[in-house]
Amino acid sequence: MRLLQGQDNETSVQKTIELAQQLEHCGVTFLTLHGRTPAQKHSKDTLNVEAMAEVAKSLHIPLIVNGNVESYQDACELHEKTQAAGVMAARGLLANPALFNSDYPLATATPKACVEQWLDIAESAGDHLLFQCFLHHLSFMWSNQIKRALRVQLNSLNSKSQVLEFLAEHCDVFPRGAGSTPPIYTNCTYSHFTPPRHARHLAAEAEDESCWDAGSDGKFFTEFKTQQLSSNNMEDLELGGLFDDED
Repeated sequence: MRLLQGQDNETSVQKTIELAQQLEHCGVTFLTLHGRTPAQKHSKDTLNVEAMAEVAKSLHIPLIVNGNVESYQDACELHEKTQAAGVMAARGLLANPALFNSDYPLATATPKACVEQWLDIAESAGDHLLFQCFLHHLSFMWSNQIKRALRVQLNSLNSKSQVLEFLAEHCDVFPRGAGSTPPIYTNCTYSHFTPPRHARHLAAEAEDESCWDAGSDGKFFTEFKTQQLSSNNMEDLELGGLFDDED
């Protein structure tokens, strides 16, 4: 959940606490809370840390807080200020999957070792990992490290072998290979229950072009590539505008 809209900050916090307590009484075992209202745009200045701390104090169940977490140090500071049970990150983890690794407390970009580990994971997973997923995460992780022309070139590649050649030639990044411990592939296909089919799912299935395609780029990555093409900045690339007001 996120902070609820109110006429003022006090009303917003009170409404959020009331909803969180109602959910607690309904039997949920924990909650996550983003520290902005739906109307607030993504900005460091709009994150309401004090409100999240108030909600955390009002509950008996664990509260996980979220917002402005772009490094391990950010996570530690938000945890300390809110005294929440935990911290969640979204945008920050796309840009740096090693965000919660204390070996890189100030890093906001993916360490080279992490990128190399992703290449090893892709090799281990084989056909279980679709090329689109492999490239999307790699692009989010590494685009800040290369100039615009190379970013566009990276996102136009069509196979893992092309990507490996590109990284070796332009970035001095290679799979760690036989000397590393191969990651264990986890099958994440769940068959213990069938999710309910709601009207919106049936409507989407009725229109072939509206159905989700595992081989497609998807909304976020399509917007990410569009930003790369339209940006005048040859060096820096931000993920901030791609998720509207979500975090």
